Amino acid sequence: MSLAENLVDLTARADIESICADAELLANAEFSSRLTEIVPCIVLILNQQRQIVFSNRRLLTLLGVTSDDDILGKRPGELFGCVNSDRNVGGCGNSAHCRECGALRTLLEFQGQTPTAGHECRLLTRDGEAYEFRVQASPYQHAGKDFTVFSLYDISDKKRREALEQTFFHDLNNHLNIIMCYSEVLNEVKDTAALAEYCKIIQTSGKELCEEIAAHRRLLQAERGALSLNIAVIESLTVLGDTMKIFCEHEQWQDRKVVVDMRSEIVGILTDRTLLLRVLGNMLKNALEATSSGDEIRLACYQDEPEQVIFSVHNPGHIPQSVQLQLFQRSFSTKGEGRGIGTYSMKLFGEKYLKGEVWFVSNEDEGTTFNFSLPVEHPACREKKGESAP
Repeated sequence: MSLAENLVDLTARADIESICADAELLANAEFSSRLTEIVPCIVLILNQQRQIVFSNRRLLTLLGVTSDDDILGKRPGELFGCVNSDRNVGGCGNSAHCRECGALRTLLEFQGQTPTAGHECRLLTRDGEAYEFRVQASPYQHAGKDFTVFSLYDISDKKRREALEQTFFHDLNNHLNIIMCYSEVLNEVKDTAALAEYCKIIQTSGKELCEEIAAHRRLLQAERGALSLNIAVIESLTVLGDTMKIFCEHEQWQDRKVVVDMRSEIVGILTDRTLLLRVLGNMLKNALEATSSGDEIRLACYQDEPEQVIFSVHNPGHIPQSVQLQLFQRSFSTKGEGRGIGTYSMKLFGEKYLKGEVWFVSNEDEGTTFNFSLPVEHPACREKKGESAP
């Protein structure tokens, strides 16, 4: 039996009168009014239709909500504004993406008689915010009625530390090892050509080291909402070439063939070059990691509408369905703990800051194509000129 079969109807909801009655009942219960306020996590009490009928203050503080009326009757994904919560009729829990949701799995397992079920839950909101929780569900009965105590413990800091340890520090250490290794032999090298080559390697590694630090700083600033844009005029084909240059000079990718589609168009764009390179770089890196020796990766750009330019990166690989449903979530990766920042940052930089749209298409016959639709002129430029953004 699948998890979904544990519930009779994932779309069923209680009416507002029932929700208000449950909320009033729980507001007077000693457990809900006292104990939930002293635990160091978000606590929700849900009815049998997974709707919120009580929450502690920590939730209201996190979301900046002032009244319980703003949350009663909603399901957890709807409350946080999950990008998948309104994909299908019935709301939170009813889209294909919800099959991989740790929160829904916890609730379904709990209703399937798994005691105190728990999973990690990654949640991306429509505003570009990312939440990472450890969620648990436990039974609670009050006044003859059955409820579910649903707790959400914020593990975002833990996940960020893992990312630092597994990727950022690892990459920095690799660059430093190269610099140290070649620096130590410089005094022993007599051949002028070899000396020049070693110096070039040291310079390249030093530049990449600085870029890694700057990229991580930009990611942290972006997540805090403190990233400033540097908007300038760039050309689409030039930025594609620069993206190729960043990766194709690496020895580990030498056996892949990266080409620019001959049908690509030169389009002038007014945007932030650094962030655009970051988005395209992550699209290309994702393609390189998903392919094998000898595979061809194709980059393209073209003007879709007078106000839009589309960049695409295609590779012959196919993404499994279960991975597709989670791909843009922060910290999700098929490569182990501490990974999964690349595809998430495509959305963060590309949509929240560059005001574009990132999506992909993947199937076994045609492979995988990541697309990024970008305004030819960043909306901030129109606002400065007093024009209204579309």
